[in-house]
Amino acid sequence: DILSNKKLLSIRFIILICFLIVNLCLITAVLISVNNKQDDKQCRNKIEQLSYAFQNTLYPMVEYEGQQIYDECFLKFLFEEGLDNNPVLVIRYSAYDCTSCVDYLNRILRANFPDIETCKNIIFVACHYPSDTKQLYGRTLFMPMGETLGLDIEEIYQPFMFIYDNGIHNLFLPDVSLPDPTAAYIDAIKRKF
Repeated sequence: DILSNKKLLSIRFIILICFLIVNLCLITAVLISVNNKQDDKQCRNKIEQLSYAFQNTLYPMVEYEGQQIYDECFLKFLFEEGLDNNPVLVIRYSAYDCTSCVDYLNRILRANFPDIETCKNIIFVACHYPSDTKQLYGRTLFMPMGETLGLDIEEIYQPFMFIYDNGIHNLFLPDVSLPDPTAAYIDAIKRKF
């Protein structure tokens, strides 16, 4: 009888220990989850802050204002097309850019410039595409593989556009999530040129 009470007591003790371990695991999991949610929220807040700062400094980007492009391929294309002394809307994109961003920009441009395929003063500059790539969006200059326009902004892998008139003017980085600034930019470009 004493032996069976000890066995019963041992079993109860083991069950109690298991129960405590399970509870400890659950409490730890809840604490980790809460901590991760706080970290996620802090991370989202940081991303939103960076995004806000990024957007407010890039519409339009004045640091490129008046900068010359010295790329021989680009200048030769302008000369051959008779555009070297005229303002040209340049849409620069890359095979490495966000595809939905490039497609978005193309849709917006086509909606605002129905004659984009034949419009002489609108050109696309495509970087990092194989030499046998077919025309993708409009009158396109395919830069030789590995070549770019030589601008720092090309390293962010997002399409951008600017007016080239003996230098860069009104460089703009469109954002899919913010269509209003893009529409305002395109309206201003249409009025100006």
